[in-house]
Amino acid sequence: MILIEFDSLSILLSLSLEIAIAFLCLEFFLLFFHQFSEKKSQKNRALKDNSNSLLYSTKFWKKKSKYFKKINNVLHLLQVRELSWGLMFFLIGNMMIFQIIGDFYLKNENIRLVFIYGRNLEFVLSITLFSYSLESSELKSNRYLFSYGFGLLSVVILIFTLVYSQITLFFLFLVIPLTFILLFQYGLVTYVQTKKFRTFRYPFFGLFLGFFLFIFGFLISQVFFSTSDIPNIDLSGRLVGDLIQMSGIFLLAIAFFFLPSLNEFTWYNYLKKLLVIHQTGLCLFGYEFQTQKTLTKTVTDEDLTTSLLLTINMITQEITASNESKTDVIHTDETSIIFEFGENCTIALFVTEDSITIRKKIREFCQSFEEKYADYLAKWSGNTEYFASAENLIKKIFSPEEI
Repeated sequence: MILIEFDSLSILLSLSLEIAIAFLCLEFFLLFFHQFSEKKSQKNRALKDNSNSLLYSTKFWKKKSKYFKKINNVLHLLQVRELSWGLMFFLIGNMMIFQIIGDFYLKNENIRLVFIYGRNLEFVLSITLFSYSLESSELKSNRYLFSYGFGLLSVVILIFTLVYSQITLFFLFLVIPLTFILLFQYGLVTYVQTKKFRTFRYPFFGLFLGFFLFIFGFLISQVFFSTSDIPNIDLSGRLVGDLIQMSGIFLLAIAFFFLPSLNEFTWYNYLKKLLVIHQTGLCLFGYEFQTQKTLTKTVTDEDLTTSLLLTINMITQEITASNESKTDVIHTDETSIIFEFGENCTIALFVTEDSITIRKKIREFCQSFEEKYADYLAKWSGNTEYFASAENLIKKIFSPEEI
């Protein structure tokens, strides 16, 4: 039952907008949580496939099985981002619900303050999750200074809400400059990493603008947060704040879907070595990314031992026989080996970190290699000189300027 008479059009519109914002945020939460669940299922299937493979049945690989317990970097990264952003939208949606109940449905000032400060607490918690997502997934920080800072402010707000509510708003507004400092730091790193990639400039701009509009709209709406005299005042300012918040929420959600993680822009730095392996287990072509050197002539003597070749051959036969996925990855303590299986050869790419872009590149290289050397692969006699020109494919497909 509505306790306040809505005799102002701006009040009614403001209420409608805030209900819409809360609904959209909860919808975004369900969407992100659904994607998180799907990626978690993919990870579990991948781990199950690894545990059932021949890798764990041999004495050699049992000694190294502890290295294969690492979660796939790509799926782990996406899970952190999906879960963090999903929970952030969940908290923002709850924040709007608290604000609606406190400002439009309650006349008792004491009860109303409980909802208002609950709203403030959820606002700070949502910023804390946002900072955690940026620091862990984007900025690659292990200190989590902003996350700890926002988390501490959340505790302070909770304590002062129960003890001395007049100071709570002061601590709440400390969140605003810290948030903009975090965004500035993220923006600076983003600009350095993405200045060569024009494709993703608009999503990054949308992310910054969306968060700026949301916080700016929230501040404007707080100027008109008192509802004790709502029938006698014009809430056009709050209505404007709600419209700005709505625009910010839309931009945030849209930018997220078009925005990859920052490690997608530094994927070239993760490449170490690429090997093209024939069905017989022999190496057709090798390339070292750090030295930009072809390993075709020295691959057998220097870079690949007989045990490594036999092991890769064993992995190839085991995984291709499953008739399920034609790609897989093996993690060690410092290096991951990504496999792409073609009809006549297997590509093994050694990387320090996995990424979606790298997966696309190795798939493209495998297809191009088999198309270019189809005749040689069909009747290969053991001469690897035919494949020396594959270096041109490497430079074309694995160019650091492309994404």
